[in-house]
Amino acid sequence: MILIGSTAAGLARAIQTSKGAVYGVDLQRQILENILFGRLLWRPSFALAIEVLMTVLSAGALAFLLLNRGLVSFLFLAFGMEGLILAIGEFAIGDMPL
Repeated sequence: MILIGSTAAGLARAIQTSKGAVYGVDLQRQILENILFGRLLWRPSFALAIEVLMTVLSAGALAFLLLNRGLVSFLFLAFGMEGLILAIGEFAIGDMPL
C-alpha cells in the first residue's frame, strides 16, 4: 500500500491529537498500520472502576481540604491529583502508537 500526501510546512494541515500535531497522511498511515497489525484501541474492562475510584477519592480529599485547610494546601493537593490522573492516563496509553 502506498499513501501519498504532503508533510511539508505550509503545504499540509497539521491535526492536533493527544500526542501532539500530526499531518493528515501520517495520521492515516498510523490508523492503517494499527488496523493491519491488529493493534486497535480498546478500553480495559477495569477502566470504569478506576475512574469511579479516582473521582470518589479526589472529591473526598478536596472536600476535606476545603473544610479543614487553607488555600495553599488545597491548591497543592488539587494540582497534585490532576498530575496523578494525567500520569496514570499517560501510563495507560503510553505504549500505544499515537
